[in-house]
Amino acid sequence: MPIQRKNLFLTWGIRISLVPVILVLLALGLIAIVLFAICGVCGRFLAALGGLAALLALFDKCYQEAAVSAIVAFLLSPYGAPQVLFWLGRKLLEFAGSLYDLYY
Repeated sequence: MPIQRKNLFLTWGIRISLVPVILVLLALGLIAIVLFAICGVCGRFLAALGGLAALLALFDKCYQEAAVSAIVAFLLSPYGAPQVLFWLGRKLLEFAGSLYDLYY
């Protein structure tokens, strides 16, 4: 009987200690996805400006500046760096869900 009681206390101790961890993971995941949405809206405008800067640099025959402007425009576009936020948010939410399913 004492072994079962220790197991029960250990199990509930793990469950209670994981509640804040799961809540933090869920909050971070949701924040990352909201930031993705915000960056997606702002990033389109900034990517358009970066693309225009790259095009103007090509007309001026400054190929290095055009390449750098094109790379920055891609990173600011919704398919560049903001996509990392979406991926990170999704993975954090999946990890929090798997922890919840495992222990509850």
